[in-house]
Amino acid sequence: MRMSRRKSEFIVLSILMLLFINLFAEPPITLAEESTHAVLSGTNTVQSGQPFNLTFGLRGVSQAIIAQDISITYDSEQLYFVGADSQKAGFSIVGQSEKPDQVRIIAISQGEAHTVKSDEDLLTLHWAAKQLASPSAAMVSITNLVISNAEGVELTGGGASHTIQITVGKPSDLNGDNQFTIGDLAIAARAYGKTSEDPDWSQYRRADVNHDGKVLIEDLSIIARAIFDQDATAPNKPVWTSEKRLTVTNVTYSGMTLTWSGAVDSSGVTGFKVYQEGREIGSVTDSVYAISGLAANRVYTFKVEARNASGLWSTDGPSVTVTTPTANLPLDLNGDNKISVSELAIIASAYSRTSNDPEWAKYVRADVNHDGKVDIEDCAVIAGLLLR
Repeated sequence: MRMSRRKSEFIVLSILMLLFINLFAEPPITLAEESTHAVLSGTNTVQSGQPFNLTFGLRGVSQAIIAQDISITYDSEQLYFVGADSQKAGFSIVGQSEKPDQVRIIAISQGEAHTVKSDEDLLTLHWAAKQLASPSAAMVSITNLVISNAEGVELTGGGASHTIQITVGKPSDLNGDNQFTIGDLAIAARAYGKTSEDPDWSQYRRADVNHDGKVLIEDLSIIARAIFDQDATAPNKPVWTSEKRLTVTNVTYSGMTLTWSGAVDSSGVTGFKVYQEGREIGSVTDSVYAISGLAANRVYTFKVEARNASGLWSTDGPSVTVTTPTANLPLDLNGDNKISVSELAIIASAYSRTSNDPEWAKYVRADVNHDGKVDIEDCAVIAGLLLR
């Protein structure tokens, strides 16, 4: 049947109208993800070989965030990553992995009461500058940020970067020979009386070792003390006795507890570092450390070293090798055929629920280790899988 001319014109006009509307319609909103973004803040300058901290936070938060998967990159030729701590109550790191130039941190809010609902600083990132021969600029970047709400809906947040200027040398080593001598004192004496108001201040600035804008007796005294101090007897590092021991308890498929003994030092042991596969994973002042975020049926080797009041570290600490048990758990909680941060979000939204809860049937899927409660252990199971 032939279509009438008028009807044909109507159809053509309708199609043109639809094309016109689509042409000028705003594209689908994809910026909602980027509106929530990471920030890094902290020191801008650090001396070679010295520690420093950066703060990680979120900005542009428009909905409650309960789980985060954070990837951090840096230059391992310039910096050491020491560790990370939470700044927010009820916000926990449940998994962490490291490889050259990259750190991955998985963190959750312990239930909806602790979700991130507004702009907040969340983590302190601990770093140390490596000993360098020349000044350098080091960059730390958040290169991937995946966030999720309590329903397990994931979004990708915007990244961030922070640059740190690494200086070299010692403040009192004016001639750059890596020692304190009368030569350094002579340079400061030549600049005696100069101030930042002098037009040739740039020639004498290095002699202002206390950075008060002038070169006076205080600067010469600092250099003189440095000369005497370097001649003092160097302290010894801590040692471990023949009865040194590193013990493993509370072993699960996702974690365990380490305890140790046997470190001695004449000035007293002040702290310990814990290593996993030769990589530092934490530092403590007590002789116990809880490990989480491990994978099931995996072999792990841990070691501990001791520090004294002089900041020297032992090298002969005890080690232990242990295999985590096998776990067979229903871990794909949202049925998307993958394990991701959305599983963490679902667990975090049920955090602290127990089998005594009248609504337990609603939350039981989050109890992935089937112990009758939803807690950090369930989060650690998922985090361990994500970090494999």
